[in-house]
Amino acid sequence: MGKIKCAWCEREFYDVSGAKSKYCSLACRTKAQVHQKRKKEFEKMTIEEIVEKAEKAGISYGEYCARKLAKIERSKRWQ
Repeated sequence: MGKIKCAWCEREFYDVSGAKSKYCSLACRTKAQVHQKRKKEFEKMTIEEIVEKAEKAGISYGEYCARKLAKIERSKRWQ
């Protein structure tokens, strides 16, 4: 039963369950799962899919990837 830092919000909390918790609350755990799901969905996209979406948006492949990853990481800070 020691102090642990939450893997999502980085607040310190005491793990009273003894189950080696990573998150201080159910809300933090849910937010982390949503973030991981978004990140995995992007990583599973093929190059062709990314190129197609970039062309629709009128930007380059690299710019699309940079914007998408920045948006995913930015969403972590605001949740």
